[in-house]
Amino acid sequence: MAHVLSQKWLLNRRHFLKGLGVSMALLKLLHALGADPSILTVDEVTPLIAAAGLGTLAAGEVAGTESEVLEALDWLISIGEDVNAVDANGETAMHAAAYKNLPKVVTFLADRGARIDVWNQPDKHGWTPLLIAEGFRPGNFKPSFETIDAIHEVMAASGLRPPPLTDPDGVNNSDFGPRNRKYQAVPNP
Repeated sequence: MAHVLSQKWLLNRRHFLKGLGVSMALLKLLHALGADPSILTVDEVTPLIAAAGLGTLAAGEVAGTESEVLEALDWLISIGEDVNAVDANGETAMHAAAYKNLPKVVTFLADRGARIDVWNQPDKHGWTPLLIAEGFRPGNFKPSFETIDAIHEVMAASGLRPPPLTDPDGVNNSDFGPRNRKYQAVPNP
């Protein structure tokens, strides 16, 4: 029975990845019945990374409001999901929140222990959460200034001076090559 429930858990995480969302009642029921949240997808995506918005190509055009995402993340952390998990593509829950344009989720993850030395790294495309928020991603090339501001605030609180907006000259979203960014440490006030 637990194996079947684990498969259902994995299936429901795929719904998160596709942006279809899953009701909290269903997630809690599957967990109560023994579903194993430690099963990862092929790309080693955890339920927390998926719930934060990974798989979102067009923010605002997928199901799941920011408050629903926050509720899911809060519950997943309460059952032991790792806020600092990194998938096989180098993406974290912070990358996912940037894809989905969720500034409150950025702040929530930082408040719940998301470490900047873990999430402020480029994924397999060379994108950090900040670059994603600036619009460097497939699908929706529009920057999310609210998400950029949230990431800047988290960076500043961690002692890093956020860089200026990336100059788009010579960079396009179909160019998946690495983009090196330099961050200067600044003292906390």
